[in-house]
Amino acid sequence: MANEEKEGLEKIGTALDEIKDGIEAERKEVKDLKDELEKAQSEIEDFSETVKSLEDENAQLREYSEDLKEKIEDVKEIGKSLQEIETEIKDLKTKEFQIVTPDSLDKAIYKDAAKFFKDLRNGTLEKSVNESTGSQGGYFIPTPISDKIVDLSVNYGIARKYATILPMKSYTLKVNTLDTVTSAFLDAGSSITARNITAGQVTFTAKKAGTLIDFDSEWLEDTTPEIAEAILRMVAKGLARIEDHAAFIADGDDDSTDGEHTGLLENSDIGSVTLADGSVYFSNVTWGKIGDLIDAVTAENLERPLFIMNRTMRSVLRNLNITSEFGPPFKPSDTKDVDTIWGYPVEYSSLFPSTASSDSDEVGKPFIVFGDMASLGFAERRELTVKQDYKISTDQVQVLTTERFNIRPLNDNAFARLITASS
Repeated sequence: MANEEKEGLEKIGTALDEIKDGIEAERKEVKDLKDELEKAQSEIEDFSETVKSLEDENAQLREYSEDLKEKIEDVKEIGKSLQEIETEIKDLKTKEFQIVTPDSLDKAIYKDAAKFFKDLRNGTLEKSVNESTGSQGGYFIPTPISDKIVDLSVNYGIARKYATILPMKSYTLKVNTLDTVTSAFLDAGSSITARNITAGQVTFTAKKAGTLIDFDSEWLEDTTPEIAEAILRMVAKGLARIEDHAAFIADGDDDSTDGEHTGLLENSDIGSVTLADGSVYFSNVTWGKIGDLIDAVTAENLERPLFIMNRTMRSVLRNLNITSEFGPPFKPSDTKDVDTIWGYPVEYSSLFPSTASSDSDEVGKPFIVFGDMASLGFAERRELTVKQDYKISTDQVQVLTTERFNIRPLNDNAFARLITASS
């Protein structure tokens, strides 16, 4: 009996172990299923994020697609415009029109000038209604040609290049000049007190000046555009020279040399700085005196500052650089840029006194000008005229080109001149 009970208990134990093992297996299987479920949920979440990202990208692609469609439409419109332009160009070519460039414009002007000088030589130009008739008559130079002469003259002269150009509608021009302006702060509610402004007036009276050039008769009879360009350049050089003479060295005489102009070098109304006693030569100039020359022009009058002198002074200034304690104030340029003195530009004119002159010519003589070229008034009537005279003895033609202008300072305080000592 006891054995049977024992066997029964063993069977029960074995059954319980099997049940336990089964439960553990079920637990493991449930755990595995749970892990797989969590993994699946994670994959679903990743998939959802991927789907959302794809949806966002798809939305962006739709936006890009719309932008692309608009750009395609723009390109189509541009294409239509280009086709229209191409058609217009073909039409222009068909009508034998030319696209104008600066070079082609100059060539056209020189071509017209060639015809103008041929007609001048042949006597087939229409006489100007504003000039006397007969051998003393003159002809207006057509505006494009006269404008070209003026443009070329800027390359050869200083006055026209830097001065303030004042167009003249008649032969007299009056210009008011503002010498001083008084300014002040005003208290709130206070009345404004009228203040006097000192104003002057400069009167410009057009003076007739001209340049005379001799040509071989055949030169004008066979004028080509290239010859015409050479003629215009010679005329421009001549006009630039007489303009600079009036602006800088004329002494005020009412004659064919000065035309009643007083140049800056001869103008005693502007500032003056004199070299030390005994410094009677241009080479005696010092940096101290050049500094005094700059100081003689007030700061508010330096809108367009400029030194003007003869090129022979260049070597004098280079030698001064060697003895300067503060570094070289004079900086010559190795390129087409202008030289400078303490940063102020320098222009050279052959009309100014040269160091190559005799010693006696340098005593008590102004030789450098400094000032604000914007304060130099250049009043002009842009009506260039030309006339010719045939010289039968030499078979040459004299061509006289004339202009009317007047040059004078708008403000005497804007300029100063440097003068050698008188003894």
